[in-house]
Amino acid sequence: MTAFAALGGALRQLAEAISPLTETEFAARAFFSSGSIGAHVRHCLDHAWALERGIAIGEICYDHRERNTVVERDPVLAVSRLRRATVRLGGMGDYLLDRPLTLIAQLDEEGRAVRVGTTVGRELAFVVSHTVHHGALVAVLLEHAHHAAPRRFGLAATTPLHATCAR
Repeated sequence: MTAFAALGGALRQLAEAISPLTETEFAARAFFSSGSIGAHVRHCLDHAWALERGIAIGEICYDHRERNTVVERDPVLAVSRLRRATVRLGGMGDYLLDRPLTLIAQLDEEGRAVRVGTTVGRELAFVVSHTVHHGALVAVLLEHAHHAAPRRFGLAATTPLHATCAR
């Protein structure tokens, strides 16, 4: 099993969590400060795609994302895209982990950005953690919509199961 399997697992769990949702539940904004489940899923997909593109071209930027896309409103399409990303990422090997990348990150609203050196492994670790974090937000939104989250969904791999409540 490769390190990329961890991201595939997080994306697979996300697909499992959203598969029973209706379009209305998927696109609903439950709280003022949080996006819809669909927006969180699109955000996770954006980061996975940014990682894939970064590996291909040698630089990665998580800041350029489209918002209000059809994938935020259509859970069937979202599940399909999550599954395809899982397959593509599953085909990547650990030999890529030490490959250097340049990370471009916008620092403020004026557009100031930095370019810093990083590696595929470091960015993979970030995208896994980021996906799990958004899974935790999705789990709250699922509960609000009266749906159960999969076991350990939204929990870091290092979180002991006994330290959790319902999941």
